[in-house]
This record gives sequence, structure tokens and C-alpha cells, in this order.
Amino acid sequence: MAAEQMHTYKWPWRHTIKTGALTVYIGICLTCKRVIEPTRTERSRTGTHGTDYWAHEHPLNFIKLEQSNSGLRHVYCYGAVPEDLCKRVRDEWRYGDTGVWDIIRLIERWLHTHKVA
Repeated sequence: MAAEQMHTYKWPWRHTIKTGALTVYIGICLTCKRVIEPTRTERSRTGTHGTDYWAHEHPLNFIKLEQSNSGLRHVYCYGAVPEDLCKRVRDEWRYGDTGVWDIIRLIERWLHTHKVA
């Protein structure tokens, strides 16, 4: 597909291991029914902050996972992410022992088992 027909996105990323703060965006294609990895990433010299870039032939929706340095966790859904999926992710992310990869696997399972309009 030609570059002018691609949908492009840019979101901030942070993972400050020392303080525990985290901001991660997960790209979701409801047409392909899969999680889309960033096509490019940029990181600071320390690797704690940066930007993720996506390019995909279909419009993407995003789930943002946040964790403050005090351990508080929040989930934000952008675009047409189904409310049922948002609720499921919020319920799982609330607990401190659930990691980003656990959430990605949860989203992938949800996409394969639910009909998306």
C-alpha cells in the first residue's frame, strides 16, 4: 500500500525503572483483529523516555496504560476500542502484578474470541 494511504500515529513512551513510572500505548487494529507493534521507536539516552510511531493500512485504536511512581495505575481508551475490552483491561491492570505483556495477551485473546463490528 502506498505511503500516502497509510494511517500514522505518534505517542509518547516512558518507563522509569528506578521510580516505577510507566506510560505505554498499545495499538489495536479492529479490522485485522490484532495488536499492532510500533513501526519505529525513539528512546532517550537513558532509555527511560521516548516516542513510539505506528503506520498501518487501517485506522488504529489505542489503549494507554499508565502507572505513576507511587504505583497508581490508569487505563485510557482512544478511538473505537469496545467498552467491554476497556473494562476488561482496566480490571486486569488495576492489580500491581499484571505486566504490559499480560495486557497485550489479554487484548489478543479478546480480539480472537469476540466479534468486532
